[in-house]
Amino acid sequence: LTHTIDPLLARTLFWWTGHPIVYFWLMPGYISIYALLPRQAGGKLISDPLARLAFLLLFVFSLPVGTHHQYTDPGISPIVKGIVTALTLSVAIPSLITAFTIALSLEYGGRRRGGKGLMGWWTALPWKDASVAAQVLALVSFIFGGAGGIINASWQLDNVVHNTLWIPAHFHLTVGTMTTLVFMGVSFWLLPHLTGRRLYRPKLALWSVWLWFLGLMIWGFAGHWAGMDGVPRRAWVSALPHDQYMQLYGAVHLALIIVGIGGVIAAVGAILYYIVFFGTLFGQKEPKAMVEIPFTEYITSSEGSVLARVAEPLGLWTLITFVITLAVYIPVFWPMLTHPIHAPGFVLW
Repeated sequence: LTHTIDPLLARTLFWWTGHPIVYFWLMPGYISIYALLPRQAGGKLISDPLARLAFLLLFVFSLPVGTHHQYTDPGISPIVKGIVTALTLSVAIPSLITAFTIALSLEYGGRRRGGKGLMGWWTALPWKDASVAAQVLALVSFIFGGAGGIINASWQLDNVVHNTLWIPAHFHLTVGTMTTLVFMGVSFWLLPHLTGRRLYRPKLALWSVWLWFLGLMIWGFAGHWAGMDGVPRRAWVSALPHDQYMQLYGAVHLALIIVGIGGVIAAVGAILYYIVFFGTLFGQKEPKAMVEIPFTEYITSSEGSVLARVAEPLGLWTLITFVITLAVYIPVFWPMLTHPIHAPGFVLW
């Protein structure tokens, strides 16, 4: 169709949709944490209106901010990068709402289960339930993943860690740990619900959750450490000649070893998970094995809530999000369309 390509336009189009796709992975996790986990933990969701607000803000703030992946790209106005920084940091608002709402809901569940004292509710949670343990540990990992994300979201601080191992470490704590653990936890009740088969080896399921959590947390912290010392991402640094490797990365050799250890631990957890998964999938059906969907109840309902009424018209909020996205991206695309780059493409055959 064309003999040339505009790499800046291509990257911008990619991240325009590429960043919201990350939230498509995250949203099922949010749904489970809000709509199912409080009941699984023995309690109720503290506030239905706050849950609606968190989802609405994620919807509004997540779509226009894909340009934050291009802080180091030339050809994008510094003003636009500054605006995108502010919008990206705004994503912390629904994250903090979630932290408050779900933590309080879990505390309510722990208190109902007999938890006493300052942190007795935490130990009273049903930790032997692999589905609950997976989702609660996912929330723990998301605290650290979100804290690192604040660094990535800042235009100035991102210049320190951009294209270093810090970035994959951040993804290992968010997508790799938080999202994946929630999916694992949901599958532990969803498979029995869909198949009528009892969960295979519940203790093995619990082991898989803890090993995955510990392995990815180790990987994530060591990866952040290595990234802070300049180890690049997308680079096979261990393939360098030994003398050159030690000269460049000898100071973080221990961090890279720890990354490998974390990966091995997580791999063992993954193997155990698939043993449980396929053991359940191909196990014998049992009449009493069918698990119902653990829909939660809430303490503060949306009836009579001004906040709930404001969040109700999804068509209006979709239009608002569309307008904000256009307002952010028109100044990004206009210079690219009026001053295109004509770079020769690769000849693959």
